[in-house]
Amino acid sequence: MKRPAVGLALFCGLALGVAPGAGAQETIELEEAIRTALMRNPSIVSAEAGAATAAADRWAHWGALLPSASVNAGIGSSSSTTLTFLEPDGTRTVLDDPVVSDVRSNSASLSFNLQLGAQTFTTIDAGGERRVAADFGVSRARALVVREVKVAYFEALKRQRLVEVAQRRVDGRRGEYELTQDKYGIAAASRSELLATEIALRNAELQQLEAEDALDAAVRAIRVAQGVDDLSSTEVGLADPPAVPEAEALDTDALLAAARAGNPELRRLAALERAAATEVWAARAGYLPTLSANLSFSRGRQLAAEEGFFEFSPANTGSNFSLGLSLPLFNGFQRRQQNAAASNQLATARADMRQQELMVEQQVRDLVDDIQRGDRRLQVLERNVELAAEGLELTREQYRLGTVPYINLQRAIDDLDAAEQQAFEQRYELLKRWAELEELVGGARLDDR
Repeated sequence: MKRPAVGLALFCGLALGVAPGAGAQETIELEEAIRTALMRNPSIVSAEAGAATAAADRWAHWGALLPSASVNAGIGSSSSTTLTFLEPDGTRTVLDDPVVSDVRSNSASLSFNLQLGAQTFTTIDAGGERRVAADFGVSRARALVVREVKVAYFEALKRQRLVEVAQRRVDGRRGEYELTQDKYGIAAASRSELLATEIALRNAELQQLEAEDALDAAVRAIRVAQGVDDLSSTEVGLADPPAVPEAEALDTDALLAAARAGNPELRRLAALERAAATEVWAARAGYLPTLSANLSFSRGRQLAAEEGFFEFSPANTGSNFSLGLSLPLFNGFQRRQQNAAASNQLATARADMRQQELMVEQQVRDLVDDIQRGDRRLQVLERNVELAAEGLELTREQYRLGTVPYINLQRAIDDLDAAEQQAFEQRYELLKRWAELEELVGGARLDDR
């Protein structure tokens, strides 16, 4: 069912989306606000840093399959002076001339070391899943930022509309006050009616100030969601988004399927669950042996007394190769503790995943019901605006002709103000619900479904 058109000038005039007196103001478009937030919001920057760390960890995990290589170089010098020594029969002999020993050398070596165990391969698998989870963490942060910007934007739009309503209320009350002054001058209105119109005008001015303060706060909330540094400027206009999407075509089962397949938080938790399951096998692999291999090459020389340390043309060479297999038999129950911790982490990951699935299903169902009821409520409220506007025009003409008292006119004005305010609040609260639903199902635009 198509939404009834609101053809009255007071409702159609709002489609321009710029506050009164804001012709020269900057206009913030919703899509532009989202693009800025996706580039500058701190939560996205933080999530991307976490993904970069996970990517670096991934390289480290793959590097465990490769041998480590090291190069060592060194120089050495030792000297000793001997004056006494023991004979084989145990007597001590003292030399007339001491024996001086001066040994110097330089050397260099290249070594390779490799250790392979079952944990190496399981850690690679777990690291891959954590990398996937970090990437989905970025997607989740982006989806949350988009929702935050939309909610802040729709709240600011609502506040902007209420400022417009407040301004028109002030203009209307000022006109009624001036009309009552004219009637009072010709004794067609009482003093009490004149005071009532002036009080109504002052109250309308106070309400306008309050509405403008709320609008400034809402615009700052958009700036915060965007991640911009300047929060001082609130003199902007907001472009109205397209009409509220139709709610009747929403299919709860299809939305739930889309949420299970595309919700970034569910996909992140699923990746963490797979990583935890792999880490259980990594902990169990602690009972398996570890293979180690070492290969090294070295060269060096002994230096004469007249040779410098850095005269390097080594004649002495050496090489070493070793291959070993080790199996720890007992390490103080550490493997038992590691297995228990890994199993507990897997159970926690599965519980988190299940809890999030239930929460997403509940939120999707609640939002679909809320949107569909809110859509019907909005249609009623928009019709109430049309009726209240028509009633106000009739009452204003009757008051001008003097056939009704001022209190009837005031009541008609209040009815229109209340109807407009309820319609605006419902419209933008409904758009907020749409933004929340889009985030839950993975960020897809639901108005294209």
